[in-house]
Amino acid sequence: MSTTPSIEKIPEVLFTSGPRTELLKKIVRLALCDLASNKAKLRKNAHRYFLSKQFKEDCDELEIGYNYILKTVALTIELKNVQKRAIINKLLEQLGV
Repeated sequence: MSTTPSIEKIPEVLFTSGPRTELLKKIVRLALCDLASNKAKLRKNAHRYFLSKQFKEDCDELEIGYNYILKTVALTIELKNVQKRAIINKLLEQLGV
């Protein structure tokens, strides 16, 4: 049995590593870096994240260009890893993540 009434609001978990925006920046940065990974599973998961509703919400919260990132990600799909890394590194610099 639960000792917490079902109508009681549970407070949001606070991040111990810093503000939420710093965590979101790291998530976006990692996903962008995963696009140029040699591992297909990492690339696939990164593409899933960029196409997800969560990514849109993360961009809105971070106030970064959702459509711009999607266009850039789409451009990198058919490129070789060296070319992808160059474009992704430039994008990371522009976004400041």
